[in-house]
Amino acid sequence: MELCELKDLIKESDPKDFCTDFLFDDSMWLFESEIGAPFNGNYQSFREIISSELGIHSENVSLVGSSKYGYSLSPKPEKYFRPFNEDSDLDVVIVDDELFVTTWEAFREAYYNGYTWIKGRHQSDVFRRFVVLLAEERYNTSYLRNIARMLDQMAVQVGLRTGISRSLKYRIYADWDAALSYHAFGIETLQRKLENDT
Repeated sequence: MELCELKDLIKESDPKDFCTDFLFDDSMWLFESEIGAPFNGNYQSFREIISSELGIHSENVSLVGSSKYGYSLSPKPEKYFRPFNEDSDLDVVIVDDELFVTTWEAFREAYYNGYTWIKGRHQSDVFRRFVVLLAEERYNTSYLRNIARMLDQMAVQVGLRTGISRSLKYRIYADWDAALSYHAFGIETLQRKLENDT
């Protein structure tokens, strides 16, 4: 899809419908474009690697961001429709209530055992019903070590089995409604920026 077509589609769509019909569907620019030619497998096999490593259904894994259309859908000025490039990472949506709750409980346990920075870093995310575990040494606590190790192993397997050498950024959502709300809010913000561009 050309950039002008993508912008028109975003402008004309209801934000939640756009996410349901076009953002979380099975098409994926990264695996369908020439840039994806050296990768092993396809989008479905990519999802299956993540799902098998995390013990969740592959339909609860989705790629978003610039790998979806070849352009960033972030409304942030520095990322506004920025083309996918050599520095782009892969934004992965993971939807699993059990993994969300387990990670949130580990955050809470760490907080009550002296890791008070966790509250400030994650309270906004948890309010929106997702968690993010960043690649930082500060997460190397007994409370978070197993979860961090599992996510690291998942990222390693994606690289080994697909040949994709990009870093993965992921949000673990409690359910699809939380994922839909988060991304629809971003699309709504993007629509306002597009209106101001004209």
